[in-house]
Amino acid sequence: MAHKIRQASTFDLPEIIALENEAFGARGTAESSAVIESRLKVFPEGCLVVESNGKTIGYASSEKWSQEYEPLLDIDPFARHAKNGHMFCISSFAIRLTHRGKGFGLFLLDHLIEIARHHSCAAMILSTVQAQEFYSKRGFQITASLLKPNSNIALTVMKLDLK
Repeated sequence: MAHKIRQASTFDLPEIIALENEAFGARGTAESSAVIESRLKVFPEGCLVVESNGKTIGYASSEKWSQEYEPLLDIDPFARHAKNGHMFCISSFAIRLTHRGKGFGLFLLDHLIEIARHHSCAAMILSTVQAQEFYSKRGFQITASLLKPNSNIALTVMKLDLK
């Protein structure tokens, strides 16, 4: 099976938005297409797609921050991204339901960790509803719990120290 990771482009946006809705729509945590598009503009190197046999089966987006914030949903990346930031936030991460449990997620996560290290980030942070076990496989630790604003959806904040 041929699979690869590459930087996302604006041509990938329809597929990325479909993946976002597939992965998070039923839980009420899918982010708006405007926020997803903004992430691609603000930090293109941190927006990736994973392909298998020429089909997009996953994606991730990220930002760099100058300080640690709560990683909330639907926050304008232009307001927080800092070109020289030392905090790497995984803002979205999804693998197609049909391709989960086959190593694609860890393949993509490892690539994000390498990008964070390349940018000399001190730590990585994210929020998740249900993937705590997945992220713990790479050493992420639970640091907090919070509610998605205007909802009862519990988010778990996780962090990985890189220094």
